[in-house]
Amino acid sequence: MKFKANSTLIILLILGLLLVLFKFSRFHTLSYFLDDFTNNLEGSYSWMLGRPLTFANGFGKLNTAHNYFLMPFLGPIALYFGAKGIFVFLVLCIFTAWVLFFKIEAIKSPFIFISFAFLLLNPTFFWIFDHPDVGWCIELLYFPFAVLFAISIKSAKNVQSICFAILLISVREEGIILVSMIHLSYMILQLESFTSALKSRKIWLYGLGYSALFVVSMLYLASKGNSNSFVESAFSVLKSHQSDSDFYFTNLKYFGHGLLLISPFIAFYLFFQPYKSIHFFVFCSFLLLLFGLIFFQTIRYFDLFFFQIVSLTWAARFILPFTFATAFLILNLPENSNIYQGSLKKSLLFSLFFVQFMLISFVRKDVSYSEIINGIISNEPQHRIKNLLNQSDLRIIREIEEVIPERSSVYVGDYLVPIFSNHFIVWPDRYKEFEKADIGIIPISKEHIHLRNELPLVMKQGYKSIGTVGDYEVFAIQKYQSYIDLKKLLEGKK
Repeated sequence: MKFKANSTLIILLILGLLLVLFKFSRFHTLSYFLDDFTNNLEGSYSWMLGRPLTFANGFGKLNTAHNYFLMPFLGPIALYFGAKGIFVFLVLCIFTAWVLFFKIEAIKSPFIFISFAFLLLNPTFFWIFDHPDVGWCIELLYFPFAVLFAISIKSAKNVQSICFAILLISVREEGIILVSMIHLSYMILQLESFTSALKSRKIWLYGLGYSALFVVSMLYLASKGNSNSFVESAFSVLKSHQSDSDFYFTNLKYFGHGLLLISPFIAFYLFFQPYKSIHFFVFCSFLLLLFGLIFFQTIRYFDLFFFQIVSLTWAARFILPFTFATAFLILNLPENSNIYQGSLKKSLLFSLFFVQFMLISFVRKDVSYSEIINGIISNEPQHRIKNLLNQSDLRIIREIEEVIPERSSVYVGDYLVPIFSNHFIVWPDRYKEFEKADIGIIPISKEHIHLRNELPLVMKQGYKSIGTVGDYEVFAIQKYQSYIDLKKLLEGKK
């Protein structure tokens, strides 16, 4: 039975709407609170508000660390529609990739549904798309842009291919690596042996061209002054731990975790795609190169307490090998759907799909499916903030956010960050903010005493405490005390 385009479009629209609602629910339940979330939002629209290009309070000038060419173009969406507008934009990019995937002529029904579910709607995709505790960073666009690039190459649409390649490169400097790997993979997939690949002048020319482009990109980044310190710190960590067995054990463990997460996609190639030794060699070699790149990017954090969080299997890092693996498997999709026939293969494919849930839970301790499900059902936060603020208190905090002027500078405890994401968040211990905070809302408990100690450093002069909401204390400068009638808000709670 021939696949019906209209029915599939409706299904895709429903899936896209569910993704949007999922992100909105996670945002409303305060699940996205780390600094990368607000840095990517503020960095997008900073130039529209008279601040330096890609400036964020949590870091400073983001473009001194990476080549964020695309970020300023997202400014109007982030400024006028906030985080929810960015979530919709991300889903629209993913939806576009879904639609074009179904237009690949080589794919026929029912094979199309199986390949779509495994490649573009799998548990690993949902984990990366959610990006626990962060929710949004511009690297998430690697996935839809790379899929669109691979589909355009496979469909021999040169203009589209160039456009999506440019988009990929504009996300961050690693985009050049993804473009080169996907393009070179496509050319090598047309060949039969190692010898023919080595003799291909076209492959060598493109490989050298992409290498030169990447070198130019890194030189441009180095010219902005901050990237050298990143490289130097990575080499410094390697040098200081060269005789440290714990260093090697820890990084080998995370490398093993990365292999576990990518193993279902390697198995998909081995069992459900035409096997050729050169193709498998290229697939695995490029994956290993990406793992090596991530190791070098993250090693500078080894001596810091959050190294485990931002290691190779962090969503913003793992998106590189995951994206390449997906693009490669799309390029290599077989025209013969008989490869899926047989009860054993169907059971294996089913297992490869659902084993990803267990692998993610094992590798990423910060992923809790029960917390996500309970949050969506109850529409309430599921983390520690429940012990600090009840729902009435949260409503008061949201009302405070509504009465203060737009784009105020706010110093808040981490879990409250999503509520104030339309303002400029001031972070402790950073001192990168464009201007100091107008109001502060921080926990009272002793374990958060360091946040209170930061008040003189992050608040504008003339601030004072104006009361408490739950286990949080509210501070405001004199001007903002007139906006916030805390006594009235607390009386309304009763």
